[in-house]
Amino acid sequence: MTWTHLVSFGLGALWMLIVFVTASAMRTPRISWVDESQRQLPRTWSDLQAESASRYSD
Repeated sequence: MTWTHLVSFGLGALWMLIVFVTASAMRTPRISWVDESQRQLPRTWSDLQAESASRYSD
């Protein structure tokens, strides 16, 4: 295996990792609440803290 094969394989693996991370981030609601808070700015930080506190208090 030459170094060009290794470089191309590493770049391919890195590209697949980036695609997988972005696809999973677009699917999960963990990242989407950041976009919602940027769209709906009346949601304050205390509202987010109250939501997280009520979510983890169970």
